Amino acid sequence: MPVLLGQIPGIITMVGLIGGGLWAVWTFHKLQKVRSAELENNERLSTIQENLATTQKSHIEQEELRTRLLSQQPQLAIELNVTETWSPSGTCKSFLCATVTLKNEGEQNLRVDFDGSALSIGRMVFKKNGEQTTDVRRFGPSYFTSDSDEPKFMSYRIFRVGQKRQIVLAVLPVTEPGAYIVQFHALYSKEPFDGEKPSREGTYRIDATEQTVYFATGKPDKSTSND
Repeated sequence: MPVLLGQIPGIITMVGLIGGGLWAVWTFHKLQKVRSAELENNERLSTIQENLATTQKSHIEQEELRTRLLSQQPQLAIELNVTETWSPSGTCKSFLCATVTLKNEGEQNLRVDFDGSALSIGRMVFKKNGEQTTDVRRFGPSYFTSDSDEPKFMSYRIFRVGQKRQIVLAVLPVTEPGAYIVQFHALYSKEPFDGEKPSREGTYRIDATEQTVYFATGKPDKSTSND
C-alpha cells in the first residue's frame, strides 16, 4: 500500500515513540539489574557485618567465661624471701633467714597443705676436683600454742579471699660463704565458704613450687640485716 505524503510525519512520530519506548524499557531493565546487584551487595555486606558482630560477641563471651572460670579456681600467690643477718653470738659467721608470704588472690577460699619438707635449703659444695654436691636440709612450718613452749608442726592453713600471711620457715647458721638453693613447696585447693557444701567431685589439689638462689657472704651489713 503506498504511503501518502501526509502520513509520513505520523509514521516518523510512531517510530520515535516505539524507539523511545524500547529505550525506556531497556533503561529500566538495566537500572533494575544495577539496583538488584546493589541490593544483593548490601545484603552480603550486612550479612558479613552481622557475622563479624556475632564472632566478636562470641569472643567476648568466651573471654568472660574464661575469666569467670579462672576466678572460681583457687589462686595462690607465693613470695619467697631469704635474708642474711649477722650473728650476735659469734658462734657462726651469720644466719640465713627464710620466710614465705602467701596470699589468696582468687575469689574462693583456699587451703594450703604443708609437709616436713615445705622448705628445702641446699648448700652447694664445690670440690677441688670440680665435682659439685649439695647438702640439703629440710624444714616445715610451725607455730606456738598457749599451753606449750615447744613449737608444733603446722600441717595446713586456711586463707580466706584476699588474706595475706607471712610464715617463718627456717633460721640457718652460716659457717662460711656459699651458694644456697632455696625451695618452697606446698599443695593448695579450694576451701568451701562457711555453710557451703563440699563439692561432690572431691578435692583437687594444685602443686605449688617456688625457688630462688641466694649467695651468703658471711658478712652481712649490721645496719640493714635487722630491717
